[in-house]
Amino acid sequence: MQRICVVKRRSIGGIALLGFIIGLIIGGTVEVFAMCLCRAASKADKGMDSTDSEE
Repeated sequence: MQRICVVKRRSIGGIALLGFIIGLIIGGTVEVFAMCLCRAASKADKGMDSTDSEE
């Protein structure tokens, strides 16, 4: 009976680790996407400032 409990605990730990790794990958992808949006907004703001001063 004790061996069954140990095996179940190991499999649950493996699933938790897999979920953690998948979360890191998805979180990293979302972070890069958000960073690209911020950079694009920053460049757009700079472009708007330069056109306002020329007029």
